[in-house]
Amino acid sequence: MRVLITGAFPLQDDERTILQNLGWTIEIHPDETAPYLGDPQAIDAIVCNRFFDHHDLATFSQLKLIQLLSAGIDQVDLQAIRSRGIQLFNAKGVYSIPIAEWTIGKILEIAKSSRVFQVQQQQHLWQKQRDLLELNGQTALILGLGDIGTAIAQRLRPFGVQVVGVGRRLVNEDACDRFILIETVDVWLPLADIIIVCLPLNSETEHFFSRERLQNCKPGSILVNISRGKIIEEPALADLVASGHFRGVALDVFEQEPLPETSPLWNDPRVLVTPHNSFVSPRNRERLFQLIQTHLQKVERS
Repeated sequence: MRVLITGAFPLQDDERTILQNLGWTIEIHPDETAPYLGDPQAIDAIVCNRFFDHHDLATFSQLKLIQLLSAGIDQVDLQAIRSRGIQLFNAKGVYSIPIAEWTIGKILEIAKSSRVFQVQQQQHLWQKQRDLLELNGQTALILGLGDIGTAIAQRLRPFGVQVVGVGRRLVNEDACDRFILIETVDVWLPLADIIIVCLPLNSETEHFFSRERLQNCKPGSILVNISRGKIIEEPALADLVASGHFRGVALDVFEQEPLPETSPLWNDPRVLVTPHNSFVSPRNRERLFQLIQTHLQKVERS
């Protein structure tokens, strides 16, 4: 089996040796944006991130597997992949721990007014704040109970937070205190103290959080988005944050990345901005490489 691995996963010498010892021929394409000069019809599997933003899937006529390095799969043509019977894998489970920890950290930052105290420290200002929140007894709505949403729920519940999972079907009944179908989410938005967006991006979820739905969120609530920026109507969010509707918002993803310098989200003290960085961990590579091996072996057996 011939495996093309792009520079999105810079293969180390020892890793290459492991894969070759398993009987696979490894081909490296360092830059996903550069033209591919090899024989696409000879490739059985591709490990990549956004390779198919720059290359035609149809030319890889013998392709059996695509291993993405991201949790999301919106960067590939799902219809074409399914019609050809290509096995598609994302990086399920690789990033759930760091993203969940990032999420908890940001919720606590907002609840405990950490940014206010940082500013006061810079100003050498000794001034108590009386509006700190405790998480115990709060209700958190987690939209999307995949591996990331589940990891967040597992870390919220020990704080005494009631976790309400939202999805199209119940995946893990032990992950939350209550599960609701996504069709009923509008009933729960005015009741939730914390709203966490873990939905995949597709035609049904783009701008799922419209201006109307954002207005329906509980005043003073905390909103976190770690999935895809296009799920939230960003100008409407900026307006509502500026109006004081939310206590705080933590965003790791945006409609346009990098976030334009002119975006009002940069300067609003209620908004915590990170540059699509919540997934980072020194342990990701180990998990990714194990996942790559597992899925390549699965396809080879089939």
